[in-house]
Amino acid sequence: MGLSSCWARVGGMISPFIADTAGLIGGTTGTAIPLVIFGGSCLVAAGMTLLLPETLNQHLPESIEDGKNFGKESNKKIQEEIIVKTEETLTQ
Repeated sequence: MGLSSCWARVGGMISPFIADTAGLIGGTTGTAIPLVIFGGSCLVAAGMTLLLPETLNQHLPESIEDGKNFGKESNKKIQEEIIVKTEETLTQ
């Protein structure tokens, strides 16, 4: 969460400089450059969310050790057990 907040502040600091690139370059290309940079960064961020692990019906980590092991093969058995229990609950 702190890393996210840090990058948000960095983005806030550099955004005026990116917006000023339109004046430095000039013309229609200069007008498009800030839009491409801002839009591209949004698309990259959206694409990176696809790399996050799925957490639906999974036991979430409660300690640092759980966090290190989260999403690894050793947790597959636990995840399968939770899915089976959830399916049993839904069918009742």
